[in-house]
Amino acid sequence: MKEYLKQLLVPVISNKLVMPETHLLTVDASEIATQARPGQFCMIHCGEGYFLRRPISVHGVSDGMSFLVKVVGRGTACLSQSQTGDRLDIIGPLGNGFSILSGSHKLLLVAGGMGVAPLAFLAREALQKDIGVTFLIGVKTKEQVYPLQLLPKGVEMFIASEDGSVGKKGLVTDFITEMASKADQVFA
Repeated sequence: MKEYLKQLLVPVISNKLVMPETHLLTVDASEIATQARPGQFCMIHCGEGYFLRRPISVHGVSDGMSFLVKVVGRGTACLSQSQTGDRLDIIGPLGNGFSILSGSHKLLLVAGGMGVAPLAFLAREALQKDIGVTFLIGVKTKEQVYPLQLLPKGVEMFIASEDGSVGKKGLVTDFITEMASKADQVFA
């Protein structure tokens, strides 16, 4: 039987600052965590005074369902202030998610900014299936690099920074063609 999205009131397990203005928010959403796939998202209500929910990509589903939340406005600022035990109203999982083809042996994941969140989830899933993963991350400066300790062991990392302060200097798109030739699938 196909599962459908649900609206839940879930407790916050943790909220950690992992990069400047970026929080790893983990909630106890066990009712839907097993349904969530890499590339899907949830709509999260930001609290009283906020009419619109915010679409936030699922970052992972171990030890709760986690979301990478960058403070870009009042709503995400409110979410970033969530405390352990607070309850969040979420709807999800939404979206189609990513599909790894049955014959794939090597994936290239390409992201910058918050695009890293769903691809980190995909990297975990691929490695569990013994599929190799190369992660190409683009940033403006070294302060914006996704915390590498949040990635599973076994991911081959490549970082491009616009200012050259970390990894290779340039835009992440400058390196896709060269690296894509070694992959069965590319996700961005």
